[in-house]
Amino acid sequence: MSRRKVLYTVQAHDGFVRGMTFNQETSSLYTVGDDKLIKQWKTEAVDGSDLKAPINTILTKSMLTGVSHHRSKPYLATCGEACNLWEQTRAQPIKTFQWGVDSLQCIKFNQVEENIISKMFSYLIFFWQIEFYCYPFRCLWKRSQHHLV
Repeated sequence: MSRRKVLYTVQAHDGFVRGMTFNQETSSLYTVGDDKLIKQWKTEAVDGSDLKAPINTILTKSMLTGVSHHRSKPYLATCGEACNLWEQTRAQPIKTFQWGVDSLQCIKFNQVEENIISKMFSYLIFFWQIEFYCYPFRCLWKRSQHHLV
């Protein structure tokens, strides 16, 4: 990025790539796209030559719009029609969080409170504690002239 030069280009998904996240411990890049796939890519080679093929691919039930990796645990969170919590070694989610019928647009692990996932759709932001609750413990609402509550 500092040189602003493309080092390597890869056809990662059929359709749009909707989200990317990086795991520093394993030097892996995770991508999600319109093709309902989660792909894990090794990123150790400086020239990008290890990006020729993903090292792991998981087929999901629905289209995904976002992905986030836990800072210190082998967890991956995805969003789309539902929020799914994955363990890196499993092909099925270990936990699914769902709220209504709306699609989720964005998901992120909290970098300070590591067991909290925040997700967003429309004008709502939800916070989930992944180890204890099955329902959101905080919901924030934002409209054009209102602020977060």
